[in-house]
Amino acid sequence: MGFAYRKCIRCLSRHENYIVSITKIGKPTIASGGHDHTIIIWHFIKGTCLLKIKLDTKCKIITSLIKLNSTQIINACWDNSIMIWDLTKEECIKTLYGHAGFALCLCLLSKNQFASCSRDKTIKIWDIDTSSCIKTLYGHEDLVSCIAKINGSQLASCSWDKTIKIWDLLTGSCIKNLYGDEKFSVVAVINKFQLVSGSKDKTIMLWDR
Repeated sequence: MGFAYRKCIRCLSRHENYIVSITKIGKPTIASGGHDHTIIIWHFIKGTCLLKIKLDTKCKIITSLIKLNSTQIINACWDNSIMIWDLTKEECIKTLYGHAGFALCLCLLSKNQFASCSRDKTIKIWDIDTSSCIKTLYGHEDLVSCIAKINGSQLASCSWDKTIKIWDLLTGSCIKNLYGDEKFSVVAVINKFQLVSGSKDKTIMLWDR
């Protein structure tokens, strides 16, 4: 079965350096962040910029960006910080520290908890209400490049140590290891039984978990 090539219907251009993360906020809005120290909120149907947030220092290069709710987003930065923004107030309302290297991926677990993975080889679980790290998951031997929520009690992670790990979030323990031949760059959940990964050797692999 062939796939027809589709044309680009709109180009949004306000960033001054390359973009590393995009997340959907609402039906007509998305947020983007990049190496220009900037978060932009877009009305993607109209193609207009609704809000541009310029972070204050050169260390605040954005590495990951996710939606918390309809008015709040979370981003990770090169200075090892994680920032929570209130878009209605147009300000950062919380800054979290705990990683020894910058976070490469963020993942929302529930309305008041999210996970982050980092160059420091760890995964941290954060409580938004208390602004604290409530659990740190250890086990990877190189930077953790991506995380993905499987269900309410399990998380998948992949790493440059050539493994994908399945974690029990209640106990903080690794319950399964999947082994590859090359450094993993991304992992995603396909359904309740399968994962898909991408790696440095240019391959995509489907896994039964």
